[in-house]
Amino acid sequence: MQKNDSTPRPDLFIDFPKHGYRGDLFPDSIPSSFPGHCLCISRQFGARGGSIAAKVAKKLGWQIYSHEILQYMSSNPAAKQELFDFAGSKIVDWVQCQWSQLVDEKRITRTEEVEDLARVILLLGCIGNTVFVGSGAGFLVPDISRLHARIIAPFEDRASYISQYDRLTLDDSKDKVRNSDERRVEFLHGHFNAVMNEPYCYDLILNSSRLGEECTIQTIIQATRIKYGF
Repeated sequence: MQKNDSTPRPDLFIDFPKHGYRGDLFPDSIPSSFPGHCLCISRQFGARGGSIAAKVAKKLGWQIYSHEILQYMSSNPAAKQELFDFAGSKIVDWVQCQWSQLVDEKRITRTEEVEDLARVILLLGCIGNTVFVGSGAGFLVPDISRLHARIIAPFEDRASYISQYDRLTLDDSKDKVRNSDERRVEFLHGHFNAVMNEPYCYDLILNSSRLGEECTIQTIIQATRIKYGF
């Protein structure tokens, strides 16, 4: 997919589609397994979760969707309709069943915005061979068809990374990390009841500062391959 500029942003190596350009949003085909396999990456801002997820997806050969792309697909009627047409009626029916179950079990706060986002995530998760970055995907896709990993790092390490990347003072970068953390917590706790059971809602919690980026990537890939048997 095309990039808006030559310099990737921290924690997110996937660009928002330009107006009128769909980008490489859909997989080439729908795998035979139903529902498909997916990986959900939750991350703290500045823990390099976006870049780690992108490298994992490349090594697995899976499609990757950032929070920005998922927001675009769920809020753009044409993109959303194209996705649902691509998936077909069998998957669309499965999405409706899963959404109804989430609502009945009170695992999600029902609003129009969240419903559209959840349906897109469920559909892409059902298609499979998918890596999600953020958006609460790990609280939506059924356990049997997803691996849910959270990437963390100490606050000071994250602030230092953002300070270097964005060329901010350390105080400004700390404010940026703190504000981002607050927004993400507000989003998750405001919409997904399962997050209240942290840390037990994650399959893996990885400290990217302790492990390093490459070890974190290889750990996620190995866990994914073992879980799905490939």
